[in-house]
Amino acid sequence: MGHESFDPVTRKINWRELRKKADDLLESLDADFSPSSTMGNLSIAQQQIVEIAKALSVNAKILIMDEPTAPLSRRECEDLYRIVENLRDTGVSIIFISHRIEDMYRIAERVTVLRDGAYVDTWKVPGLEQTQLVRGMVGREITQYFPSRHIQIGEEIFRVENLSRTGFFKDISFSVRRGEILALTGLVGAGRTEICESIYGIAPRDSGRFFLEGKEISIRSPEEALSHGIGYLPEDRMKQGLVLDWDLVRNITLASLKSFCQRGFMKQDQEREVAARLINDLKVKAAHIYVKASTLSGGNQQKLIVAKLLTSKLKLIILDEPTKGVDVGAKTEIYRIMNQLAEQGYGIIMISSEMPEVLGMSDRIVVLREGRKSAEFETAVASQEAILEAAMTSQRRQAHAIA
Repeated sequence: MGHESFDPVTRKINWRELRKKADDLLESLDADFSPSSTMGNLSIAQQQIVEIAKALSVNAKILIMDEPTAPLSRRECEDLYRIVENLRDTGVSIIFISHRIEDMYRIAERVTVLRDGAYVDTWKVPGLEQTQLVRGMVGREITQYFPSRHIQIGEEIFRVENLSRTGFFKDISFSVRRGEILALTGLVGAGRTEICESIYGIAPRDSGRFFLEGKEISIRSPEEALSHGIGYLPEDRMKQGLVLDWDLVRNITLASLKSFCQRGFMKQDQEREVAARLINDLKVKAAHIYVKASTLSGGNQQKLIVAKLLTSKLKLIILDEPTKGVDVGAKTEIYRIMNQLAEQGYGIIMISSEMPEVLGMSDRIVVLREGRKSAEFETAVASQEAILEAAMTSQRRQAHAIA
């Protein structure tokens, strides 16, 4: 766009030449889709390839990539790394903005750290210790990523039986206990998010039963789920979790407006007081409580959604990729909040693709493969190898030491 080819005679756009050029650019990036594909039908990873091809179409010598791996799966990240390395080898200079430490060690020669809008330092990547990098990123040394957990897990609080949705998942059963963090993991496309969307009433289910505190309940909408004490932090916080143009107070109280309403009028003082307390308790960093949610960092936006959930009387909280797109300092804060919620007796379902997070934060692990439950582990006896094996093979198995 902006540098189309025109026929010298008719002065009309030369679509054949443009398609040929686009096809050549996509082929050089090993794209697996046609240049005639509609952007709305492409995955996020494919859309990023189009953006890279667009930059290369003007013979760009410097390419700036802003958090390109944040929404991608591990396999898609590897595809992007390969493209970046190929571009580097052809002489393109790349500024790769990322909060993910693995991105830096995988493709960078040098790394510059910025914190709170200020320059911290620049290092050569070979030989750089991760502790030094983390210290530069968060302003302190993090000695323990995952908080110590000394929680007495209670009785069953929520149970799913034979949950099915045609084309997405089939016969899914599991339970969650008070104070327990249950991890749902598996490869991309395993059905993790779709299962939780059906639990929360966002998407319909074909069959299945839900039990809360031993009693069967019906969930057909998010409003109904919330009324039963079930909260949901979605994977896409920008589109599903927050109203970005609203201030922090209105975002926090959005899910429980009835409790702040009297005779048709909002009790603004109470609304402001509750929002300020939750912002303080969860350590949301903001200039004041009336700034727009769009001005917050990714980690603070996640905390804001948790604050919104805590205005309701919840028993079960579903967290879909809670640390996706946040830096290492924000991750430790989110882990601390999760631990505190578990200590207070909430049951937590955590969807995660990060193996260290799954093993470091959960009490039990349910592994999904292609919409089926492949295995279940007590975290204490689980290993990354066993989880990946269950996620990649079709054999159904139940690990030992399951209560």
